[in-house]
Amino acid sequence: MEIHWTQLLEKEDTTALRKVWTKNYVVNNPNGKIATVEDIIGLIRSKHKFPAVERIIEKITFNQNIAVVMGTELAQPEKTNPNLDEKITRRFTNIWIKSKAGWQLAARQATGVVQK
Repeated sequence: MEIHWTQLLEKEDTTALRKVWTKNYVVNNPNGKIATVEDIIGLIRSKHKFPAVERIIEKITFNQNIAVVMGTELAQPEKTNPNLDEKITRRFTNIWIKSKAGWQLAARQATGVVQK
């Protein structure tokens, strides 16, 4: 599911994303802003390009119908960055809920890692 929803985001498939996300899906994004489904759909419709992301899952914890996925993301920098080969490292937590509709992404946190 992690790979699937990431591919849908890259393809900008808002119809399929609405099926993967819960109705109240919420993101605390790397810019420190909280975004809702409608916020994200609005960004896609305004031609915002989300960066390509390689997600490295380090831990998945299941608690009844909830799965918590944690790990590292390597994101492609924006085109305004002069070094497009350099990846941006982030830590992430994705929370999935299993319902009659199957596994759906309910919440997400992504935070940039400061390189020392």
